[in-house]
Amino acid sequence: MSTKKFLFSTLIVLAVIILMIWTLFPLYWNIVLSFKSVGELRSWPPSLIPLNPTLENYIYTWTNPQNWRYYSNSVIVTIVSTGLALLLGVPSAYACARFRFKGRSDLLFMILTFRFLPPAAVVIPLYMFGSYLKLIDTHILLICIYAAISIPLVVWVMLSYFQEIPVELEESYMIDGFSRLQAFLKVSLPLVRSGLAAISMLLIALNFGEFLFAAMLTSSTAKTFPVYLAESAESPMALEWGRTASLVVWGLMLLIIIFVYVRKHLARGLTFGAIR
Repeated sequence: MSTKKFLFSTLIVLAVIILMIWTLFPLYWNIVLSFKSVGELRSWPPSLIPLNPTLENYIYTWTNPQNWRYYSNSVIVTIVSTGLALLLGVPSAYACARFRFKGRSDLLFMILTFRFLPPAAVVIPLYMFGSYLKLIDTHILLICIYAAISIPLVVWVMLSYFQEIPVELEESYMIDGFSRLQAFLKVSLPLVRSGLAAISMLLIALNFGEFLFAAMLTSSTAKTFPVYLAESAESPMALEWGRTASLVVWGLMLLIIIFVYVRKHLARGLTFGAIR
């Protein structure tokens, strides 16, 4: 290997290491803080690892009913809105991939335009709409909004997956007497399982961490965990850095668990499923 190539490779490796440290160190430091006692948090200089690890912060977090209330709100809204977006978006993507009809391109572009609008531009009209229907501070309003802004992602991501499936594979099943719906359920869906896993993970991450709509459209009953976490940072509890850090780690647990489960399906690709 020439000196020029060696230097270039070294610079690339160093850049990757610096980027990883820049990205992962805040998460690592938050986890470290969550295991430190009050006395160790106030010691100087700070230690990069807990000298006397304690679960006191997590015990306080898990035994506080208010934390469970807002965390369950986020879980409910995220799971239901993601499921609704998949229920409506996946068949729409399949229809656009398999059928050619007038205005198809315009329809796909119109669906995509829902992602163009910045949330700040529509939050006030949505608040007025929710107030008129008496849906402010309810799970239903957040679920509908999250599902609506998630459907364009589902349609456009799944569209490419369905287009890569040979039409002949479905036609061979339909010749044997299967209906179009049966071919969709028994052939196409198993083949796009990796795509469903990927888009589901993306939607869960986006919906669980959404802040603006939740902050503007909820106040108490349906308040989500990110809003509660932001309010906690402005309260006297913010001085208890260990408890605040444990709340942040707790908020990431759902995403980590789902990712660990979903990643097993991501490597299977389009060859997994009902291949005859």
